Amino acid sequence: MQNTIIALQGKSYTGKTSTIREFRNILKEAYSVFNEQVFEENKDIKTIIEITHNGEKVKIGIESMGDPYSRLVTEKLKDFISAKCDIIICACRTSGMTVNVINQVASENQYNLIFTSPYISNNNQDALNELRAQHLLNLVEKHVFND
Repeated sequence: MQNTIIALQGKSYTGKTSTIREFRNILKEAYSVFNEQVFEENKDIKTIIEITHNGEKVKIGIESMGDPYSRLVTEKLKDFISAKCDIIICACRTSGMTVNVINQVASENQYNLIFTSPYISNNNQDALNELRAQHLLNLVEKHVFND
């Protein structure tokens, strides 16, 4: 397994936070969680979840705040790097500072980088966020875990 950052990329108010929160929920349902460190929990989350996959411990950092200047983007990613997260799931905008920081951190720390986007609709957005979260879990399992 190669260390990987998966960035859910989109404009503001497109379901990134809701999708990432739902990803956290389905991850915890799908895997045996033996540790979770919640650093922030409100509308946005920052947490590290440790799961067991094929008998191996895997550390997953999850961050839903992707707005520029909302928090030092570099610092939150470096927190996950310092914690030795194997996988980082985070939100970011479509261009600019957050995208640049994620590219830089991935490059400097030899993380594979995958950009993906939320599903957006003016009808039944919650169902689309749940579907997108399931697809993020599938991406982790098929691409990162190579299942």
